[in-house]
Amino acid sequence: MKKQLLLSLFLALFIIMTSFIPSFAAPKATPQNPMTLTYEFWLPTKVGSWKYVESFFNKLEEITGGAVKMEFHTGASLGKPNMTYARTLRGVNDIGHFGPGYTPGVFPMFEMFELPIHFPNAETLTAAALAMSDKGYFDKDFSKVKLLSMYSNGPWVLYLAKNKVTTVEGLKGVKLNSSSEGWVNVSKLVDASPVSMFVAEHYSALQKGIMEGLWQIYDATLVFKMNEVCKYVNEVFFGTFMHLSAMNLDTWNRLPDEAKAYLETNFKTLSMEQARLISRLELSRKKFLSTPGNEVYKFSEEEFDKLGQRLSPITEKWIADREKKGLPARQAIDDLSQFLKSRPPSKILGYTK
Repeated sequence: MKKQLLLSLFLALFIIMTSFIPSFAAPKATPQNPMTLTYEFWLPTKVGSWKYVESFFNKLEEITGGAVKMEFHTGASLGKPNMTYARTLRGVNDIGHFGPGYTPGVFPMFEMFELPIHFPNAETLTAAALAMSDKGYFDKDFSKVKLLSMYSNGPWVLYLAKNKVTTVEGLKGVKLNSSSEGWVNVSKLVDASPVSMFVAEHYSALQKGIMEGLWQIYDATLVFKMNEVCKYVNEVFFGTFMHLSAMNLDTWNRLPDEAKAYLETNFKTLSMEQARLISRLELSRKKFLSTPGNEVYKFSEEEFDKLGQRLSPITEKWIADREKKGLPARQAIDDLSQFLKSRPPSKILGYTK
């Protein structure tokens, strides 16, 4: 009888104590008890959109009356870029700014933007990503975090260190850095030799001939000094590397309501403004490259058609792989294709439906 009474008292005490745990473990921030959010970004602060990002998040302190403060960690100071998302999930950072291309398979539907999409500027593909998000295609992909922004870093060009390549056949055997699974597939389909290295290693690898070129955006010209080690730039203008910023869910739950409202209301604004800043910089980067000793050029229309034919298997394989898992891949690509057609000359290379 005593044992039963003691057990009953223990259970009652346990229920009372645990009912208060959430309020003790995760108190909401106030001006009297502020919280500091750590923002992790793997790139240096020299990238074109950084000043806007810093200003955008610093405004949280103003709108919360000091309840939320920011602390920024850039240049991969917290670890390798391919682990940023994992650190966000664990709460090592509160906000992770990362590239999904570094975590293949983690965001299966959002990886549609690793397909060979031809488009003119960062705003076009960012708008496409937001439109697909509105349709709910990425809800499962980002269910473990609070998504704060998504944007394209613009269409990619082909930097070449020493040899000018004017035909698709000329890419055979060329050692090209391929930053994600999608780019590895692209390199293989044009018979190039894919090499995988983080951005900090590109400069020395090009100098030493460990790689001979790379798919990259124009912003890399000055940020990573590609103009010093690459003589040629082929404006292929297809493909991209998408950026995401996302918040740890426990952190999100502790935010003051006004901070939540600010971030949710400005989800599309933050996304599009980063894309616009990238586009504005592209012209200045191109001008800088177009100097004596360097050459900016494009494939002929005939060679571009050949490129599309080479890359045509990528999208069908992407669809088939995801439909096997029960994902609405075909419908998503059809929707994406229709959106792109409304923004000519944008299209998915090799996709005719």
